[in-house]
Amino acid sequence: MIDHGLVRSVWYGHDDDFNKISNCDPQGGAGEASPVSSAAFTGHRKGWSDYAGAGIAAQKPEGIAEGDVQDRHPGKAGPDVKILMDSSGWIEFFTEGPLAERYAAYFSPRHDRIIPTIVLYEVYKKIKRERGEETALLVSGQLSASHVVQLTESIAYLAADMSLLYGLAMADAIVYATARDQDAQVVTGDADLKDLPGVIYVK
Repeated sequence: MIDHGLVRSVWYGHDDDFNKISNCDPQGGAGEASPVSSAAFTGHRKGWSDYAGAGIAAQKPEGIAEGDVQDRHPGKAGPDVKILMDSSGWIEFFTEGPLAERYAAYFSPRHDRIIPTIVLYEVYKKIKRERGEETALLVSGQLSASHVVQLTESIAYLAADMSLLYGLAMADAIVYATARDQDAQVVTGDADLKDLPGVIYVK
């Protein structure tokens, strides 16, 4: 089970905003839990030593190829791996999909998360279409707590180059170019990105 209590405390220092999501009706009212699911945001609280990524050495999430997760500064306090989780990862995590547990490992204190604006667009659009506007707004608040990276002119040109080089669709190219620009690893379940350098493919 995902320890969402720990994820909340690492991310915000409190539970309130995630609790609001778990109590949302898909049509925007209060009462029954939304299909985003209270199960997706609750769970027993573990100690730090029980959580992947806590302590001196992190456990490698199941399904990640050996050597994909790099320790840039072993033993250093604070975040030491910069990651960009793409839309597939955020949606899987928020909707408690089959791979949610593996994505949860990237909410440890040792991961510095960045998010491009196109991921905000994709996740908000999908959650609003399937769960309703209020839930989508609450989810977007969680996304914005990460470091949001704007689509700059230089990233746009780099994305065009990446699209031509690797045959990527526009959104994938922008995600990948943003990660390259920010010296971050891409965490994704998107098969179109899995063989590119600097990509951690979750399956």
